[in-house]
Amino acid sequence: EKLPLPLAGGEAVDSRSAAGRLIANRCVDIIQPDPALCGGIGAALFISEMAALSGIRCLPHCWGGAIAIAASVQLLALLHQPHWGLPTDTPLLEFDLSENPWRTEIISAPFRVVDGQIAVPTAPGLGIEVNEDVVRKYAI
Repeated sequence: EKLPLPLAGGEAVDSRSAAGRLIANRCVDIIQPDPALCGGIGAALFISEMAALSGIRCLPHCWGGAIAIAASVQLLALLHQPHWGLPTDTPLLEFDLSENPWRTEIISAPFRVVDGQIAVPTAPGLGIEVNEDVVRKYAI
């Protein structure tokens, strides 16, 4: 409450109940559920609804490979975006640009950032096609 800026957190919550505790205790101004960690798109959407009921903004966390990015993009397409003093024209996606074959090689058509935006894939499922040969290449 004493910080002059909004506090974001929750990127490591592993369940709806863990996120619910952060929300109920007003630990964050912006909650950042990661669909790859919190139980999937449905759980992250549920967390965002709990947050909205408490006046807390939701900006999902996303770090890692293309499958996590695809899940986060699909989630962002579903989220209600209130403008509680933090206006944006589009939802925000955390998009790592470091070298990562799990982001750039594992899907047949890697995500492209065009004018600061990523299009929501429209193919079935998450909208991506995983290249199984690349998965085998990096299997341990």
